[in-house]
Amino acid sequence: MDAYSLRAYSNIYLILGSCHNNFNAAIREYAEQYPERRHPIREVFRRLDDRMRTTGHVIPVQSADAGQVHFRPTPQLEERVLQPLKRMKL
Repeated sequence: MDAYSLRAYSNIYLILGSCHNNFNAAIREYAEQYPERRHPIREVFRRLDDRMRTTGHVIPVQSADAGQVHFRPTPQLEERVLQPLKRMKL
């Protein structure tokens, strides 16, 4: 399912604050105020609250290394990396 718009996330967070961080009350209040919109589940409120407290971002920010290939170090890889340094005789 698609993410919410910036406006929807902002409304979700404002309603959560007006409900004193009571997720269940915020869910009911959001549904009351915006009956025509898709209604977020508790997890959306929780993740948004956590994201705002830890990063300050309303919209989820994709990690800078998302989608990159990660290499598992092996003795062979370590040796290839260290060989040029050994030749330099530091």
